[in-house]
Amino acid sequence: MFCNKCGNEIKEGELFCPKCGNKIEEEGTQNKNTEQEHRKKTNKKLTIILIVIIVLCVIACVALGVFLLSNKDNKNESILQIGANGQVVSTKTLSFSNMKSGNKNLKLDDTQYDVLRYFDNNYIYVYKSEDLQRYPKVYQDAQVKIDCVIKKVIKSTNDEFICMGVIGYEGFDSPEGELESYEESELFVIKSKQLDERYIKDDEIIVYGIYTGVEEFEVNGKTYTVPVINSIYSYDIAKERRFNLDDITKVAKYIFGNDIKITEPADTQAYGYSAADPMYIVTLDNQTNANFKEFAMLREIGYIGYTSKDFVPINKHLFISADFQHFIVTTHEESTKKLYMDYYDKDFNKIWGREFDYKSSDFDIYSTPMDYTASQLSVVIDNDLYLIDLTTGENVIEPVLVGNKIAISMLSDRILLIGNDNKDAIMMVDYKGNVIKKMNADTTMDSIYSADMQIVNNRIVIILSGSKELDYYTEYSNTEYLKKYIVLDSEGNVELSTKDTNEY
Repeated sequence: MFCNKCGNEIKEGELFCPKCGNKIEEEGTQNKNTEQEHRKKTNKKLTIILIVIIVLCVIACVALGVFLLSNKDNKNESILQIGANGQVVSTKTLSFSNMKSGNKNLKLDDTQYDVLRYFDNNYIYVYKSEDLQRYPKVYQDAQVKIDCVIKKVIKSTNDEFICMGVIGYEGFDSPEGELESYEESELFVIKSKQLDERYIKDDEIIVYGIYTGVEEFEVNGKTYTVPVINSIYSYDIAKERRFNLDDITKVAKYIFGNDIKITEPADTQAYGYSAADPMYIVTLDNQTNANFKEFAMLREIGYIGYTSKDFVPINKHLFISADFQHFIVTTHEESTKKLYMDYYDKDFNKIWGREFDYKSSDFDIYSTPMDYTASQLSVVIDNDLYLIDLTTGENVIEPVLVGNKIAISMLSDRILLIGNDNKDAIMMVDYKGNVIKKMNADTTMDSIYSADMQIVNNRIVIILSGSKELDYYTEYSNTEYLKKYIVLDSEGNVELSTKDTNEY
């Protein structure tokens, strides 16, 4: 037997090596200890390997879940957007009515932005400057439209333009007098990028912008505390319209392609529209599709309608889809009280069509309240709310009886509907078809004829406009035109509900 440390020969029975002093173990015992040590090392390696495998499996499962969830929520979508309500959502769930021109977080290319700007009519018309300061919950960060007569140019550089003005209405006499002749409550400030053709004092402009709050300005030695609007775009009404030929051309080519002709009609009534409707006529060179031949594109509002060549009500409307890759065409047939809804791809191939009957007296050949995301469309027809799958054209839920409605907006978790009278003027329906909230408007209006809705800072802003018949005559008539402001929080609870105020 030899020492397992130094190799010296060991006599039988010796417990220690006489050369190095190493303790001598018997061969069997030595092998046994080596085996135990080897087993411990092996078990330790197996434990580490098992832990690594478990961790890798967990990571793989999480990654797979994220992928599947992303694929479910963002089918055909490669980017996320910041919605108008401040939530991060995909374009698949952001409704078109909540896409705003002033939302710089929307991931749209330049052409898509031009198309959105054309169809974005969701601006609150400001009739009184003082309302901007009086109702900050309503107007703060909202998109507004205002008619302005410039009374003082505060700053005009190569990059920036700032002016102070008063409200002026197109078609009425422009406000006269110098800045000092107006009350502070009548004034406001417009901020914008400098234009190639600069505005000067007494120009009357229409501004589409975002109300950013109240600021102080010193003008001619006097301090003014006034509302400020950051302009998205504006135009001089004496020289232009809201959309010029370049704007219309960009939108028309995106929708109809490059093979088109654009003309300005001398007589809009010849195409079935009012003489007060400035427009361009878009004619497609390819006349093989009877549904896509000639269209009227209005210049004051974003609207595409079919032409009739006769002075009759126009009843065919074309809308761009929320994914910017499809078209929705509605046709109102007054004689039979039917509504036809058709869905087309960008090549004008019809994907599906629906026919709806009206039995009530609420049939309107000019409009049907609807809103849509990239995947679903909600519409109120004959007092029923429909939720339609845009891929198939089929109902997602059974139609829900909601009564006559004049406005609709698809929120992230519910559908908001506005009616035309006080009872149940505001209604919310979830995406399973359950009516989850109904409330009266608490208004004295006999009839609500329009409703502005915007989602601003996670609040739902609703502005109702309507009329009330008086039992006496005012200077002009016995009809009083009223406005009411309602603000709901993200849960639909009332944060603000004003009394009826005079609209003008």
